Amino acid sequence: MIFFGFVNWFKGADFFVDAYSNIEKILGKKVRFIIAGGKSPTMQDKLFYHKYFASVLEKIYASKNVSITGYVPQEKIGTYFSAADLVVLPYRNFMTASGVFSLVFSYKKPFIVSSEIGEIFDETDFKKAFESAGLKKENVIFSLNKKSCLTVTENVLKDGLKPKMKNVAQIIRRERNYKNTALLYEKLIFNEAIVLNKIPAVGYTKAYEQ
Repeated sequence: MIFFGFVNWFKGADFFVDAYSNIEKILGKKVRFIIAGGKSPTMQDKLFYHKYFASVLEKIYASKNVSITGYVPQEKIGTYFSAADLVVLPYRNFMTASGVFSLVFSYKKPFIVSSEIGEIFDETDFKKAFESAGLKKENVIFSLNKKSCLTVTENVLKDGLKPKMKNVAQIIRRERNYKNTALLYEKLIFNEAIVLNKIPAVGYTKAYEQ
């Protein structure tokens, strides 16, 4: 299972480590958890970020089942996504989530997301994809606590749900291709966009800016 992207508080890298660091098996099978990413280049000069990143690394090194790759070059992205059974997005804020979603859909991978960005599934194409696949958005959304995350992880990996998740990814990939996006462009300009009323990602300062 992977967390993909730079190690940031708003992406929930620390939550990913905390949730899975002591988990050796899921549904009776041995598992590994990988943070496929490294330091954020836009934050690396900030003292509070250094403290945050160091705290995440300390937890990773103390775990037998969680590892970190460091920066993933473009040519290696496919290797990690192809091998992943599940992509976890424990985001505290919607910032940059769309990039990881694009990769999830491109590789047709099962995924779970935090309730903080769950509103994305209220978009029309997601609603249609979930209905077509026989899923509910509640199947893939977890609250930002360990128990909820592990419960949703297990549910998605069960035989009856994982193929449906792949089907959702395939449908969204098809619906959001360039041609279809271009045809909808004019409508999107004049339709009211979904507003995600979330608190800005300022959580670093609460614990690490002292």
